[in-house]
Amino acid sequence: PPPPTFQSMALREEAGWHATHSACYGSERWEDLHVALQRDHEHLCFLNPFVPSQELDVIQEDYRLERTCVPGAFHFHLPDEADQQFRVTESSDETAIFVDRSRVQRHERSE
Repeated sequence: PPPPTFQSMALREEAGWHATHSACYGSERWEDLHVALQRDHEHLCFLNPFVPSQELDVIQEDYRLERTCVPGAFHFHLPDEADQQFRVTESSDETAIFVDRSRVQRHERSE
């Protein structure tokens, strides 16, 4: 039989939603995906690959960067002091946030 369509999903409400996606992804995989869709979303940080290594060390320490399973992406924690955070620029949108190059205050590594 042909796979369920989104039209049949709409007609069968929540049960149709689950049946359609179970057929598409397999019931075990759909259960995992359904749980994941209900979680709070996460933000990841992608660093500019051209950041000088000394600055990268400071950013990694200040933002407590932790590598993720996504290549080049990090989990991060914002510094407690607002002056230590990078400022968001006007070129940001709902898909990406860009920041100014400098911060009001910044942690410096002692060499």
